[in-house]
Amino acid sequence: MNLRRILLFIIVSFFFVLFFFRDQLATAALNGYLDKKFSGAAHVAQLHTGFSGITLLKTSYFKDVKIECERINIFPFVHVDSGTLAYKGLDVRWSLNRTGKDLYSLNIAYFKFKNKIVENAKIPLRFKPGRVEIMPALNCILGPQASWEGFVDYRVSGTYDIALRFSRIEAGQVLSFFYKPSDVSARGDFSGMLQARLTSGRLSKLKADLHGEQGGEISVYKEAGLTALKRYLDEASYRAVVDGFKNYQYNNAVFTAVDHNEGILLKWEFVSGQYGKRDLAVILHNTGGEE
Repeated sequence: MNLRRILLFIIVSFFFVLFFFRDQLATAALNGYLDKKFSGAAHVAQLHTGFSGITLLKTSYFKDVKIECERINIFPFVHVDSGTLAYKGLDVRWSLNRTGKDLYSLNIAYFKFKNKIVENAKIPLRFKPGRVEIMPALNCILGPQASWEGFVDYRVSGTYDIALRFSRIEAGQVLSFFYKPSDVSARGDFSGMLQARLTSGRLSKLKADLHGEQGGEISVYKEAGLTALKRYLDEASYRAVVDGFKNYQYNNAVFTAVDHNEGILLKWEFVSGQYGKRDLAVILHNTGGEE
């Protein structure tokens, strides 16, 4: 009889501890898994369980990319109150809200890349098993009339397949992420597609094809704005770019990007009835070497 009482006391005590310390135990177990999965790069300050669902507090990931989230609800549906992302000159403040069944809104409160800042952008998303769809919508990050749609597929472990279709990307808006408007400016819209594959965190496949059929203009005001091209072009080609794109007006333009051996081949082709044809090809090597 005493043995039964002892066993009953042990069982009740076990479930008592399990219930009242479930958050601490779950947090420790989750961090143990994250430590093995991400080699110590990911951490959760607290996992909270309750009748309203499961919540992660102060989640962080620090490796090549720095990601921090104050509060993430992961059950019964996903919701992120506020998050930050930082990576090589990119600074983003964002949140994720549920708007319907499988539908979410990625809210970009602040987006900065180098000297370019965009605020208050919204990206509608649809979540499916192993796949996130970007719903058709205007994208002010790429221009006031720019729109896009596509998906990210991650059904194969360690692989992310990305497909995007763009309409009316503003060349000047994109160029302003890399150059000051006082150094280089552009006018004209581009439409087309981009496909990419990330395998184990590395770019293993890339294909982009964008067309500007309404004409436009490229103006190089200061040569200092293009000095980065010296890494990829010989002196004669570099001078041709600097001199050839001073107040250059074109009728048609094509931009393509493909994976090329151990790097990425970028090509620009411009056709102008008044100023002639301009071509530019650059290979970006994965190792950072020159062409």
